[in-house]
Amino acid sequence: MLFTLAKLLKNYVKQERIWIVNFLVCVSTFSTDVLLASGFFTIVL
Repeated sequence: MLFTLAKLLKNYVKQERIWIVNFLVCVSTFSTDVLLASGFFTIVL
C-alpha cells in the first residue's frame, strides 16, 4: 500500500516537473515573441 502510494507520488512529481518545464518554455517563448514584436514595431514606426 505504502509502496504504491510512493510510486504514485513519484510519477506525479515527475509529471509536475515536466508540466513546469513546459510552462516555463511557453512563457519564455511568449516573452521572446513579445520582445521581437515590439522591436519590430519600433523599427517600423
